[in-house]
Amino acid sequence: MVEVTKIFLDDVVHDFFGKPLFMTIGTFDGVHIGHEKLISSMIEQAKNSGGVAVVETFLPYPRMVLPTAQPKPMIFGIEKKYEIFGTHALDGLFEQKFDDQFSKISPSGFVTFLQRKFPTLCGISVGEDFKFGHGQVGDIKI
Repeated sequence: MVEVTKIFLDDVVHDFFGKPLFMTIGTFDGVHIGHEKLISSMIEQAKNSGGVAVVETFLPYPRMVLPTAQPKPMIFGIEKKYEIFGTHALDGLFEQKFDDQFSKISPSGFVTFLQRKFPTLCGISVGEDFKFGHGQVGDIKI
């Protein structure tokens, strides 16, 4: 099983010894076939570039924190989700604390946050419906 690193809005930097970093980001509730393809593609990119492959996920589930979201039960518990991640050749698993403060970061602020936390970040793989930032107004077109 891959080790889980909890990340916060602090100044801790994760640079993986300068290796190119490839990341996939999401809640990954259920870890369905689309998620599996994202993870596999990201791992392949990392392998082809001599880099590292990591997943960033959120805890608690954002729908449990966002006031306008309709809470719904998670398909998998966190342990099951991490067990599935452990079946992949990941170099890291980051658990982003999702709280009221984090939910208020703008889309550009989120990108800046990722660049600061992961200075060797070279690529991000997300689903086509991935939204981020306050009000979920950021998307992959920015």
